[in-house]
Amino acid sequence: LQLGTLLRRGELDALFARVGWINQHDPEQRYLGDGEAILRARLQRDPGNLDHLYPLALAQALQRKADAAALTLSEITRLDPGNANAFLGLGFVQLYRFLPWAATPPLEQAALLDPSNATLRTLRAVAAALRFDLAKAHSLIAR
Repeated sequence: LQLGTLLRRGELDALFARVGWINQHDPEQRYLGDGEAILRARLQRDPGNLDHLYPLALAQALQRKADAAALTLSEITRLDPGNANAFLGLGFVQLYRFLPWAATPPLEQAALLDPSNATLRTLRAVAAALRFDLAKAHSLIAR
């Protein structure tokens, strides 16, 4: 739940430092599958609970379950439309799935909500490059 809160806030440095620490103590990463099962059970009782959806998306992404993470993040963006970090996460997962066209709308929405986010600019440039829109990629990098 704490990791999900960090994701929701966009505190990625703290998030991945904590994930790295946990992974040193559980190198087989059993906590991810266990956490996912617990969160799914809790979401059956309260399907729209963002405090459970964010860590679920993170657990899915860390297990490389990109399709499931994309579905969860899509639900999160529907329920938390003012949070740029939700759209950033969805865009990232879509890029991981090599779907730059699917990544573009959430990344553009994140840009509207938080235009100064440096990570966002990089992800938008990657999406443009993967769409072979090299002029757009260059303009995003050159800023």
